[in-house]
Amino acid sequence: MNSVRMSTGLEQWRDGDLVTITFCVTQECNFACTYCYMVGKNNNHIMNYEMAKQIVDFVLNNEFLKTMPAVAWDFIGGEPLLEMELIDKICDYIVLKMYSLNHPWFKHYRFTFSTNGSLYGSELVRQYINKHKGHVYFGLSLDGTKEKHDLARKYKDGRGTYDDVIKNVKIWLQDYPDAGTKATFSHDDLKYLKDSIIHLWNLGIKDVMANIVYEDVWKDGDDIIYEEQLRGLADYIIDNELWNEYSVAFFDETIGLPLSQEEYIKNRCGAGYKTLAFDDEGNIYPCIRFLDMCSETKKKYIIGHVYTGINMDLVRALSCTSLRTVSPEKCLDCEVGTGCGWCVANNYDDEKTKSIFKRTTYLCDMHKANARANQYFWNQYSIKTGKTSPYTVAKVMRGADYCLRYLYFITGDNAQSHCCYKTNTNETCIMEEKILKGGLDFCLQNNLAPIFLGRINHGLNHKEHLYYEIIDYKQLVKDDTAMPIYYGLADLSVEVENKSSVGILLIDKENLKDVVKWTKKLWHIHHRINLFIQDSDDWGTTDFDEYRHQLMEISDMVYESYERGEKNQINVLTDLIFATRAQDCGAGVTSIALAPNGKFYICPGFYYNNKGKEKELGDINGKNILLDKHFFKRSASEPCIDCSIQNCNRCRYSNFIHTNEIHIPIDAQCEINYINAEMSNILQKKLNNNGYLKNYKRINDRQVGKYKTILERTK
Repeated sequence: MNSVRMSTGLEQWRDGDLVTITFCVTQECNFACTYCYMVGKNNNHIMNYEMAKQIVDFVLNNEFLKTMPAVAWDFIGGEPLLEMELIDKICDYIVLKMYSLNHPWFKHYRFTFSTNGSLYGSELVRQYINKHKGHVYFGLSLDGTKEKHDLARKYKDGRGTYDDVIKNVKIWLQDYPDAGTKATFSHDDLKYLKDSIIHLWNLGIKDVMANIVYEDVWKDGDDIIYEEQLRGLADYIIDNELWNEYSVAFFDETIGLPLSQEEYIKNRCGAGYKTLAFDDEGNIYPCIRFLDMCSETKKKYIIGHVYTGINMDLVRALSCTSLRTVSPEKCLDCEVGTGCGWCVANNYDDEKTKSIFKRTTYLCDMHKANARANQYFWNQYSIKTGKTSPYTVAKVMRGADYCLRYLYFITGDNAQSHCCYKTNTNETCIMEEKILKGGLDFCLQNNLAPIFLGRINHGLNHKEHLYYEIIDYKQLVKDDTAMPIYYGLADLSVEVENKSSVGILLIDKENLKDVVKWTKKLWHIHHRINLFIQDSDDWGTTDFDEYRHQLMEISDMVYESYERGEKNQINVLTDLIFATRAQDCGAGVTSIALAPNGKFYICPGFYYNNKGKEKELGDINGKNILLDKHFFKRSASEPCIDCSIQNCNRCRYSNFIHTNEIHIPIDAQCEINYINAEMSNILQKKLNNNGYLKNYKRINDRQVGKYKTILERTK
């Protein structure tokens, strides 16, 4: 895929793998911006040089901080450039001290500034930049058009500041041609958003790190204005084809997607251990926003002092703030949760209990407006370019649980099976072109990746319709006695780099003894095989024993591939070792199927079985797909809820056909899952014992035993 600047913005220095040390050199500012979170700015707190040296010495000698590979020495106020002479002396001391200590940061440091820009053109700043060239970066704030900027960013006497800032913007862009500016929007100036972003681009600022304020300033109807402004901006970008040249933070491929498991447990910003802020008295804070001048309620949150050290128990609490620990249920269940910001300092300032663990939700409606506009932008991008958007690719690849990502097109009744179901190969119904195009439109509107089962007999004009590469499962090996073997692509049709080919192996009891033979054949072509059983409900004791024997041989083959450095995979063995979460069947959750009759089904198996047709989800002309996600969760299934293996296929089609319920697995599925776990455990031990996994442990004897107990209880 070609790079799309709109989705990337500015790259973080060293990918953000650093510690940020912030000096609050002054709490004074020459501006009085209406939306500023520093509500208690004053001229009573100016850092002196001796305290600054104490801070530097403390940081450079702290064993905890030394573990970070790089450092950003950050200067902020108030307006930090009011104390430029002091900052110059501090930076000289930092460089000299790092050199004399032979500190590992000496080659990996940066000086950073957040400035309002009014003093950027001064002689002191010019000299400073020349002295530290290559190690210094200034972030300058400009809000947009003169009207918008002057409405919010004013001098204390009420005069606008645009004219004094804009004359320094040209100098700043000469120093940093690829610099991005921060533009902030609040209730009073939302109507200027579109024109302001365009104005900043026209000034030569290609990356605009725009944001709305976190505080409780939003009123009814603001979300509507916000979305209208963003949609207007989206149309301007699309009409002028600007997505490769400019970026703005409001449009990104990761905004407004369902949350993944990784995001639930991720810390928001690293406050307290990746960022530390110091005031003029030597107090240590998790970040600048924990100072009392940044608090409406004037509550400090001090985690240490340069003379006494850092309270690591307070740091521990900060490190435990994750999305799942601070958020109310509505946030955890939000289907557009990605990109919705929250701030531990804002939590602390707002909450009467003085806790950092209760998330403020002032931005809820505003974020949802941004999510809708962002999806609109990427849909228009796909229509304009005929390409799968980075937004759709991100949705498909991120792996969020309960997020619809794929649409299977059953292009004809004789389309080959790719999973546990069997097809009606004698039927001749073929998908009509209007249904095919309707399905592609459905994919576009819902940001789904299409997967084509069978051949497409209709030509598609990609200038009129969203174009996807059509992948046809091809029969690789087949003889009179063997099962058919097909291959596909792991991502099938989305445009991503490094596509890896995956073999799909379909087996039943008639060819169970040949599994090893066909696995060997496929591993000459693919490094990974996905194995599916098509008649497990008909298996008996002899079949289970044979399956265990076949997996034991395949387990030896996997080990031998590690010895050769090839590291082959087969889903029923290796997924249980390496998967980071439950690997459920995605039918009805991450994928649904569109049949030749124009109707949607949980999976192709439900289309091919008459009983399964009771589970139609709607048709291509309808507006809604009816899915009750409750019945797809493990928590709804007694045999599954306490199973620690959680890597069973849990075939929804087989469940429904044999138990009359989507979520209750048949006994044979559980027996097969136990065999998979048993063999995976043996393989893992062998790989561990010989140093190939470095003591990597996903499963153990206790887990396998626990599963067996549940199996016996539910028989």
